[in-house]
Amino acid sequence: MKIRDLDIGYTVWFIKPGKTLSEYGTVKELIYNDGEPQAVVEMGEYTKVIDDTYDIAIGDEGNAKYTGRFK
Repeated sequence: MKIRDLDIGYTVWFIKPGKTLSEYGTVKELIYNDGEPQAVVEMGEYTKVIDDTYDIAIGDEGNAKYTGRFK
């Protein structure tokens, strides 16, 4: 799944490139920078900015649907 497929309010699971630990949060903002889209994801007290280099899946907490390259 790509950033362009997300919408504000989606719950997303994501994995940083080259890592195996997934994280989840809620999309709070979508940023489009000259073809380099980013999503601002709120994870409790923390906020992370992800881009299309991350593996992304959407779904409910604990129940993400496969939509990316998760194995």
